[in-house]
Amino acid sequence: MGLRVLPNAVTAVKTPATAKVEPIIIEQNGLGEELFRDGQILQIEVDAGDHKWVSVDGGGVYYLSSDGQQTIKHFTKENSPLPTNTITDIKVDKKTGKVYFASYDGIVTYQGDVSDVTSGFGNVMVYPNPVVYSNFKGKVTIKGLAEVTNIRIVDATGNVVHSAVARGGYYEWDLNNQRAQRVASGVYFVLMTNEDGTDKATAKIAVVN
Repeated sequence: MGLRVLPNAVTAVKTPATAKVEPIIIEQNGLGEELFRDGQILQIEVDAGDHKWVSVDGGGVYYLSSDGQQTIKHFTKENSPLPTNTITDIKVDKKTGKVYFASYDGIVTYQGDVSDVTSGFGNVMVYPNPVVYSNFKGKVTIKGLAEVTNIRIVDATGNVVHSAVARGGYYEWDLNNQRAQRVASGVYFVLMTNEDGTDKATAKIAVVN
């Protein structure tokens, strides 16, 4: 019967009579729509970055942002190695980021973007890199980040074109500047510090429009 969220589970356990569940409302073609309305949810799993893996009977597997408002990926039998669009179980290895999909037709694995995170940086990776617009029109992924990471992206002359706070060891940049305009072709430097400033990391992103 669809997906529901219990906003404050701790309070609900203490006072179940007051508990209320809510749907996730997303925007489709300018209209509000309930996420997975009337769909049969088979399994929900959460990775180390608080992203949600949701399998829907006959609908494959959705990889959602932490609040459920954005579909990051949608795996189906038609566009991936899934043996069927009915995945009965999902497990995430939070240390490696590997995701296991179980079905009546077998098990497949997928190397996810998010593994277990700490207060410091891991092996920071940026991909795709370089970003060639004619070949790729999505977001650039930065992984291996600290649990809380302060990000500044600057151009070759040192001007800040984008800044953000990433949580969960993972961030996606849409290649837009702070005025919501796509950045020009060039090399951009990603300057990162963890929450208390005790660890730092840098990366480069080449953009070709």
